Amino acid sequence: MSTKQISQITLCHSFAIDHQLSRLLLITESHQYIINIKHTRMDLNEALCKQIEYYLSEENLQKDAFLLSHMAPFEHHSVLIDLFLTFKRVKAIFAEHQTEPRVELLAEALASSKNVKMVIKSTGDQHVRPNPRVQASLDARSFILKNISQSDFTINSFVQHFGPQLGAGILVVRPSPKHSMEWILQYADRTTCTDAMTRFSAFWLKNNNNALKATKLEAISLQYPPFDLIFTNNNTQHTIDR
Repeated sequence: MSTKQISQITLCHSFAIDHQLSRLLLITESHQYIINIKHTRMDLNEALCKQIEYYLSEENLQKDAFLLSHMAPFEHHSVLIDLFLTFKRVKAIFAEHQTEPRVELLAEALASSKNVKMVIKSTGDQHVRPNPRVQASLDARSFILKNISQSDFTINSFVQHFGPQLGAGILVVRPSPKHSMEWILQYADRTTCTDAMTRFSAFWLKNNNNALKATKLEAISLQYPPFDLIFTNNNTQHTIDR
């Protein structure tokens, strides 16, 4: 049925939606119209799924510091699904399909994805995880600095204090949500992450870093198998496989 035909309907006695066949039935005084809406919903789901899969792809997460800063590294790098509803491109997709952005529609679109996984937490919140290959890549370019109090630094002052040690390729510096003496650092690739851990080692051993009033600094890689680099004030360094 054309748009012109729809606009000519002045009185609609009733309508019904057949969810199984995804059809809309309009009944007027003289006619019945059947509108197939299945392709519209399928197109919406496909567009949403494709967009979220891109957001959680290796390609995007090598540069998307904002999204990385909202992911949970201790929970398979999951992200709250509600966050995506704030993204301009996701809003635009809903607008293109003349649909109000809703979490349940986004969850429906991602339910059949092979590249991301929906997870419902015990709190009832819905999270989305990237695929295991991307999770492993994120682990390999992330590490935790332990025994540096979050109360001693803001994010900006942390970056200023450790600027040379952070090096190029740093995407995210943030306090750990798990412990007040830990900081999470995430890099664009594994090489720059490893180089940064080495620089922190040299920096700690050279300066003894008494200003931080800590007995030791630990840089813990999130990659599998994880390992700890422990730098102590007596100028010793050793690695512990876990």
